[in-house]
Amino acid sequence: MKKQIKPIFIIAFLIIYLELIFKILVLKNIELADVLYTIMFSIPKIIILGIVCNIFKIKTSKILTIITAIVITLYFSAQLIFFKLFSVPFSFSTIGIAGNALDFTAIIRDAIKTFLIYILAFILPLIIIISTIRIIKFEKYTSRNVLTLLLIFIAVFAVSIGAVNISKQGVYSPYNLYYKIDAPEKNIKKFGLLTATKIDIKRTIFGFQDTIIQVNTTETVEQGSIEYGYNQMDIDFEVLNDSTTDKTLKSAYSYIENTEPSKQNEYTGYFKDKNLIFILAEGFNSIAVDETLIKFHGRLAFSQYMPDKPSKRGIKAFLICDSHNFYCFKFIIYGGTNSIDSILKN
Repeated sequence: MKKQIKPIFIIAFLIIYLELIFKILVLKNIELADVLYTIMFSIPKIIILGIVCNIFKIKTSKILTIITAIVITLYFSAQLIFFKLFSVPFSFSTIGIAGNALDFTAIIRDAIKTFLIYILAFILPLIIIISTIRIIKFEKYTSRNVLTLLLIFIAVFAVSIGAVNISKQGVYSPYNLYYKIDAPEKNIKKFGLLTATKIDIKRTIFGFQDTIIQVNTTETVEQGSIEYGYNQMDIDFEVLNDSTTDKTLKSAYSYIENTEPSKQNEYTGYFKDKNLIFILAEGFNSIAVDETLIKFHGRLAFSQYMPDKPSKRGIKAFLICDSHNFYCFKFIIYGGTNSIDSILKN
């Protein structure tokens, strides 16, 4: 069979497929504008990887192409597992916290089993690439090939940045996401996982400070409805702004001063003269009661089946835990309704 497929097209297929399938399976949301941004920002990466995989001898190019495909596939799969476990994408800026979370290897193994179908969907293009490696046309790029691809890289990247710079409407506009605010999940949705990772690594290395985006919160009042006043504070923010040199405080004062006050409503003053510290104490307390299932497949009279848990079958228990220190103070084994009743009575 005549070799016709070039490695750069294989890499393009892999990256665009994984970006789109990640949006569908993980974010469960896909919009045309986001797809266009993702493709635009993926092309420069495809070109760079295509050049790297084709500037060496044919044998080395084959090995590099396969390694590249494996690494990219594993990264997308790891992000899938992390997102499904913790409901947030992995970020290099919180790598220490993520490292502690990933100590729970048993939970990760169960997650892999639970989302095995999703992982197989990510691995599918890798299987196709490996099985069709014989019909891929590997050839060492000439200087002219590399120069042509670099010119395409510059042109596409310039168009991508230009599109970002003219899209400034809204808090989570492409411009704000790319330059001003730190929102990893929104970055993945808008630009794709690889571009979001590049932004995250850049901000981790060189540092980054969120910019407070001012939004006009003016509310329209329906005709015939009760006219309420505005929630206003008797604070001179100009004086506060002039009294400090801290950029964060200045930005906060400026934001509050220039934001349209919210409208009062029928609930305004509802908690007047109430102690909000006591009202909110429970919500901010790090101590919580949690239900868990300890994996157990032996014979036991009070073994429970809980399909929503990773282990599904085992010993049910109620734990009193500290979410800050990941410490369990006390636990109660659930042996049935009668056991709970007797515990509560005592």
